[in-house]
Amino acid sequence: MLLHLLQSYGCLTTRQIASKAFPDVRLTTVLRRLRYLNEAGYIQKILGLKSSERLWAVTKKSSEKFGFTSAKTSFPRAILEHDSILATLRSSLEGHGIAQSWIPEHEIRQSVARRHGLRETTRRVIPDGIMSVEINGLKESVAVELELSPKNQKRYREILQDYSHKESLFAVWYVIQSMTLKKQIEQAEKSTYAGSRSPKILFSLIDDVLRDPLNAKVIQKIESRKISDLFTPKPAHPTAHVVSAKIEEKIESEIDATA
Repeated sequence: MLLHLLQSYGCLTTRQIASKAFPDVRLTTVLRRLRYLNEAGYIQKILGLKSSERLWAVTKKSSEKFGFTSAKTSFPRAILEHDSILATLRSSLEGHGIAQSWIPEHEIRQSVARRHGLRETTRRVIPDGIMSVEINGLKESVAVELELSPKNQKRYREILQDYSHKESLFAVWYVIQSMTLKKQIEQAEKSTYAGSRSPKILFSLIDDVLRDPLNAKVIQKIESRKISDLFTPKPAHPTAHVVSAKIEEKIESEIDATA
């Protein structure tokens, strides 16, 4: 379960891992287990967050040994805070039953490369995640973009132009650091967006969503609604990513060997 959680999320802090994978285990015991996995080469420790928390992620060894078709193994310092906040955002949305499934950016990127070639991964827009939600009794797909710092207008126009043709999406949800970013994105939207059949462009403030995921505002142009009024919350399901018993046994034996 742990390796699949890390493969899917990309990275998680020690406390997030404890909460999701080992809820009834002392944090010191969880940390000891993580150190064993790190020493065995299955996971990597990532430092550099402003909070000084440790992040953990899978390694290429894990990806190759256990057949992960995609895994995030590189963590440039420039996007470390973004990746950590994104993991927190996803966990919160899943935990409150808003996101009923989530496809992470690295899995989307791998799928695009497999179907259309590696070059397309740099040309096509690839969101931070695509979540499945319920809206008025229907299952819909929403692209999530965590935007903590501004891009230039040319890049926003390119992104929105690409999104405007993705009719399978209900919306592109920008979870932003400040309302200044909303104005910049809306400026690009006015000159590039296709029209009524295009996905809706929604905005929420990241601090509001993390503080109160059900009651935070979702804004479309000048209208706003609570998240729970737009996306119908459903009981959160246990993660579907479960490591097979054989893999667990193999890991346990190697951990014992390094202890």
